[in-house]
Amino acid sequence: MFQQSWEGENLHELLKALRTEHTELQRALAGIRPRQFRTDEGQERLNRVRELFRNYISSERARLYPALEKAAEQDKTLCAQIQRLDDDLKIVTDLAENFFKKYERGKPKLIEFATDHGALLTILKIRLKREEELIFPLFNKIAAT
Repeated sequence: MFQQSWEGENLHELLKALRTEHTELQRALAGIRPRQFRTDEGQERLNRVRELFRNYISSERARLYPALEKAAEQDKTLCAQIQRLDDDLKIVTDLAENFFKKYERGKPKLIEFATDHGALLTILKIRLKREEELIFPLFNKIAAT
């Protein structure tokens, strides 16, 4: 599903695929329910979401960021925007990895899991919306030049 480079890809199709991946990632994370989490199936689902998240981040870094970073070399404003977006991505990635690590074993209190899960889901939704509103248009603009 995840391609390693946008070179040669139809830009419209690439951004459409990334939006689809956003929806898939959000649904997968939202699909983990606190009570279900305590089961083997819940653990398997958590591991699938973790892998999906890691693949998505790797894909985004490989498909979008190189072109953005290259363009930023010539544009200080763009460079600052890319740096903020990259910092933001690191925060989301660290939060997600901490969540996955915290819940990879054991039987957490349901309220604790629900709180952490809700926070991660909300922050992920915010990040993905930012990508669609900021990164995708930047990428479109750069790819058109």
